[in-house]
Amino acid sequence: PVNVTAEGEYIVTATNTITGCTDQKTVLVTSTCDQRSIKQQSLSNLEMETFIQLNSKAYPSPSKDKVTIDFSSTQEGKAKIEIYSMTGTLISTFLDIKIEADKQYQVTFNEDGYLPSGVYLYVIRLGNHSIKKRIVLTE
Repeated sequence: PVNVTAEGEYIVTATNTITGCTDQKTVLVTSTCDQRSIKQQSLSNLEMETFIQLNSKAYPSPSKDKVTIDFSSTQEGKAKIEIYSMTGTLISTFLDIKIEADKQYQVTFNEDGYLPSGVYLYVIRLGNHSIKKRIVLTE
């Protein structure tokens, strides 16, 4: 449950603790009170959505150089893959394409070994959905 203390527009982010997938929605909260009861109006403009599944796997991890990322989604749309340092600095956006639903995609990065050894995060974004996972590069 989410508690709010005032009417207004809120951005709500939900994260699946198992898969790491996130979804973000903007909702408008309104309420009316009278002496007999408190009535909360339904969240306006909130549509029912189908479950979106975004899967990915990076290997090998740890790796000395190139890393392959396999991914798929149950939804079509524009997909973007970004690599971040553990401090949150964007290192690279190396994919920004339209993908089809239920199709497997494979991309490879760091083929030339330009990234130093360390721990990195890759983020796959598809619309309002994203998944974050870790990659370890070694010498």
